[in-house]
Amino acid sequence: MATHPNVGHAARVLSLLHAHASRVRHVVLITALYLAACGAALADDGTATAAAATAETAETSSLIKRLHLDALWANNDWVAWTTLGVAVALGLFIGTVVAAVIERAAQRLPSPGWEARRGLLKGMAGPIRLAGVTIGLAIGLSRLEMSTDLQGLLARSLFFLGSIAVAWYGYNAIGALDPVLRRRASQFDTTLKNQLVPVIRKLLRTALVVIWVLFVVESVFGGDIGAWLAGLGIAGLAVSLAAQDSLKNLFGSLTILFDRPFQVGDRIKFANYDGVVTEIGFRSTKVKTLDGHLVTIPNLKIVAEPVENISYRQAIQRTIHLPLRRRTPREKVVKALEIVRAVLNEEGIREPIQPSQPGAAAPRVYFSDLAADKWNLVAVYSYTPPVHHDFMEHAERVNLRILAEFEKAGIELV
Repeated sequence: MATHPNVGHAARVLSLLHAHASRVRHVVLITALYLAACGAALADDGTATAAAATAETAETSSLIKRLHLDALWANNDWVAWTTLGVAVALGLFIGTVVAAVIERAAQRLPSPGWEARRGLLKGMAGPIRLAGVTIGLAIGLSRLEMSTDLQGLLARSLFFLGSIAVAWYGYNAIGALDPVLRRRASQFDTTLKNQLVPVIRKLLRTALVVIWVLFVVESVFGGDIGAWLAGLGIAGLAVSLAAQDSLKNLFGSLTILFDRPFQVGDRIKFANYDGVVTEIGFRSTKVKTLDGHLVTIPNLKIVAEPVENISYRQAIQRTIHLPLRRRTPREKVVKALEIVRAVLNEEGIREPIQPSQPGAAAPRVYFSDLAADKWNLVAVYSYTPPVHHDFMEHAERVNLRILAEFEKAGIELV
């Protein structure tokens, strides 16, 4: 018995699609689920949700009649079906080739500093394959004769697949930003990097998925998202009121991360605290004071009040007050000035306080005050580099040398 020509051509099309079944399987599954949902929306356009079982059966039967699925096969010859199969296979082939080229180009990018660009390119591979299949379906389905209702249903299906491709790439692109965020966070604290970056990635991806779902509901299914947005707004307001302090601390940590007023290891002064930053977390920043105490400061307070970053200074300025007795002879006052200037210029003392050092100024010594009970000398110099313990050791040497020379000259301090 002779085989119908359409059956033979359909068999060839199916064998061609079988070669790419592993790649098309997920697209077919999503499309089937979408057709079922979209068909239900078309069949139930504004009707009551509590319809009887018999009414639902009648509506489903009416939907099938409106789509004229029986006429779809009869009204199209083997050329149209072959065109559909070839277009889908060609779209998948082109998408796969383009994706492979992009992945190879991403692998050739230099490793240091190009991780984000490499991730953005690699993230295009899957969406491009899906876009190729979608374009192939659009070209192939355009050759078929079908009812207006079925044509609208398939057009919305293609739009749905295209939106998946776009959202898929956006989802991958957010993940590609991880290296950039980690580089910024690593300048502060490893703990912050390990905690904050995954949270930012999840928040961005969740926001993207929610926006995509709302877009599909309104643009593809024709739903009204106004009530949804109102409900989300009320829920968000309740959550923000309940956790406003935690949210303030979270945004405070983000401000510290991107504004960079200080980093882990910097010495800062905040309120009555002076110490070294040991950790920058979600809720608080920990500072180890100079006397060894660990202070936990909420981030919302740090971003709302002035913070003095002592580590950013180029030099440590010191002012020495030397009060002489009131009846010290003028000759000894002049001698005291000469002694202080000579000490500050001695080898082993003058090197870190000379103006050749970055941020340093030349030492200055003055006879500043003639008070009723004392005569005051003042010495001012800048010490570099601004390392506190080294500065204190240098100040001790200066003090001991001045005292030794004053004792030799018979100069007494008050």
